[in-house]
Amino acid sequence: MTRNLITKESILRAQLATVTEAAVQAAIIGYLCVNRIPHSITDAKRVFNEKGQQVRRVKKSWPDITACYEGHFVAIEVKRPVNGRLSPGQALELDALRRAGALVVIARSVDDVKETLRLKKTSLATIREIEATLKKGVKAEQWR
Repeated sequence: MTRNLITKESILRAQLATVTEAAVQAAIIGYLCVNRIPHSITDAKRVFNEKGQQVRRVKKSWPDITACYEGHFVAIEVKRPVNGRLSPGQALELDALRRAGALVVIARSVDDVKETLRLKKTSLATIREIEATLKKGVKAEQWR
């Protein structure tokens, strides 16, 4: 007979699995607004011009939220807390922004953003996730 052990960690993981990317983004936007941090939400929805042709107003793989904090450009890519994965194109874009001097955050909670802003430094976890995604063999030209 096998036992089903219920731990605090398993309960927390199950709860986090129900959190959507939209909920995480809303919490981050709320934090930025309350703290009067200038920001913009990337709206990558379909847009059509006056001729009915679909046009792209936002660069493919651009971060979900951009902000300016104490002179730093901040790029925030929002992901679900559980199973939220970075796409190869997003990894390339975030890597380029980081190398250009931006603070980059892969945010699975508002705490990830708070920590990056407090330290004014891209976290090692974010850098490792970007590098791991890039190691999977992405060709830069296919995402630009």
